[in-house]
Amino acid sequence: MRRRVSADSFSSSIKERDTVDMDTPSVSAGVNATVALDIICLSFEAIPDFSNHLSSGRCHPTPVRMKPTIRVSSRAAFTLVELLTVIAIVGVLAAIIIPVVYKVRENARASQCTSNLRAVSSALLLYATENKNQLPAVATTWYPPANQKDSWLYKAWPYAGYQQAQLDKDWTVLRALDPVERSNIFICPSTQRSKLDTPVYKAPINPNVFCYGLNVLSDDAGAWMKSIRLSDVVAPGRTFMVTEVSFYLGTAYGYLDNYGLIPHSGGANFAFFDGHVERRAKASIPDYSTASNRRFWNGQ
Repeated sequence: MRRRVSADSFSSSIKERDTVDMDTPSVSAGVNATVALDIICLSFEAIPDFSNHLSSGRCHPTPVRMKPTIRVSSRAAFTLVELLTVIAIVGVLAAIIIPVVYKVRENARASQCTSNLRAVSSALLLYATENKNQLPAVATTWYPPANQKDSWLYKAWPYAGYQQAQLDKDWTVLRALDPVERSNIFICPSTQRSKLDTPVYKAPINPNVFCYGLNVLSDDAGAWMKSIRLSDVVAPGRTFMVTEVSFYLGTAYGYLDNYGLIPHSGGANFAFFDGHVERRAKASIPDYSTASNRRFWNGQ
C-alpha cells in the first residue's frame, strides 16, 4: 500500500527517531538511512506525477534517458568560392580525361580492325589455295543480290570459320541486328558504331554493315565479275587486297570515287597481298595519277 510523505509526518518522524538511543550503532545506521530516504522522497514529491512511481513506502524513480547532444559544426557547408573551385577542377580534369579515353578506345578499335583485315586476307588466300590460286570475284552479277550469295564475302565467309547460314540474310536484316550479334571479322568496330564520311563520295551507301571491299586490280567494265589470279600481282607487298569501304568494291574507282571510308582518326587500314596490314592517313592514300601510284591499286 502506497503512502504519501508530507512535511508534518516527516517532522514527527524525525522527532520520534530523536528519542531512540543513538549510541546503539545498528539503530543509528537504520535511522540515518530511513531519514535519508524520506528526504529524497519528499524532494521528489514536488515533481508532477512522481508519486505514481512510489510503491510500498519506497521511492523507485524511473531512469531518465538523456538525449544525445548533436554538435553542429560552424562550417557545415562549402563557401561559394570553394564550390566554384571544385567545379573548375572537375571541369579541367574532364577536359583532359575524356579526349584521352576516346583516343584510347578508338586506337583499340583501329587495332581490332587491323586484326580483322589480317584474318580476312588469310581467309581469302586460303580460298585461293583451293580454287586454282584465284580469289573470288567481287560479285558474279553486276549488282549483288540482297542475299549476298554471289559476293566475294559470301565465298570467303566459311574460310574465316563461320557457318554459311549466318550470312543467308538480306542486308537490311543484317543492318537491324544488334551490334554484338553481327560482329565478325568482316565488320570494322569503328564503322559499325557510326556513320562515316568517305574521301570523295560523301554518303556511304551501306554504313554499319559492310566495311571491307575487295580490290580486283582493274576498273574495266565487268572486271569485278571476274576471279582474280594471284599471279597477276607483280608487287604483292605494294598492292593492297582489301580495304575499308561501304560496299563490296575496293578498286581505285570504288574507293576514291564512291565507297571509301576514313574511319580511324583520319586514316584507313589496307591489307596487302603479302598478308601485312597498313594504316594510312587520307593524305598518304595514292591517287591514280602516276605509274607508281597505280601499282598500289592494280598490282602492275
